[in-house]
Amino acid sequence: MVGYIPFTVWGCCFIRGIGKPRPDIGIRQRNRFPTPFLYPKVKPVLPGNRRTQQPLTPMAYLKNLEKVSVLKQQIQQKSCPVPKSPGVYRWWFTEEDTQLLMKPFGNNICWHRIDQREIDGNPYYALYVGISKDLLGRIKWHATQKHSASAVKSGYLSTLRQSVSALLGIDQSKSEKCVSALLERCYWEWDVMQNPEVWEKQELQQPGYCYPINLQHNQSFPKQLQEKLSELRKCYKK
Repeated sequence: MVGYIPFTVWGCCFIRGIGKPRPDIGIRQRNRFPTPFLYPKVKPVLPGNRRTQQPLTPMAYLKNLEKVSVLKQQIQQKSCPVPKSPGVYRWWFTEEDTQLLMKPFGNNICWHRIDQREIDGNPYYALYVGISKDLLGRIKWHATQKHSASAVKSGYLSTLRQSVSALLGIDQSKSEKCVSALLERCYWEWDVMQNPEVWEKQELQQPGYCYPINLQHNQSFPKQLQEKLSELRKCYKK
């Protein structure tokens, strides 16, 4: 008979599952053709300095580098190697602290413009630069300053501490312990320089990198984000 199929063939077909839904087809297809929405969300990694996105001039690192917690201990022991000389410096923050401090800026941060370097096997990010006529005095001021009522009211609190306190969302008069702990996890890079103003101008006006925590003379960071930081500093100056 035309179209007749022996029972044995039909039996084999049903035994193998032909002609009915295969519950494992979806799984096999997902394994073979993965799509992003089928996988759990993974915590994003900061892109750091992705030179493939935007060509940047390699950053010139300074001569000296030390963890702030070590420098703070040396200052207390009066054995700090930082000289009382004019020079320049740069602050390197841990990846976790960088994520925390940049959170108020939302998705407006150009991560590929913030320089990243590996220190002791961990990623650090350059968020702040500065100059001083006395490098030793400057690291003492930043690392050991107290958030006294007079310092907060008069605005004598270091600009770095004011910005970090604001980005953490804590009043300056209550943030000393948190700010000090965060800064101690940083690395401080410095070098002696007779005309530091020229270096600072180049750092803050170059088109490649940006320093999100700097305010004065900072042309490397979007103006609207600088205004956001200024508003936060005013809000938490109490």
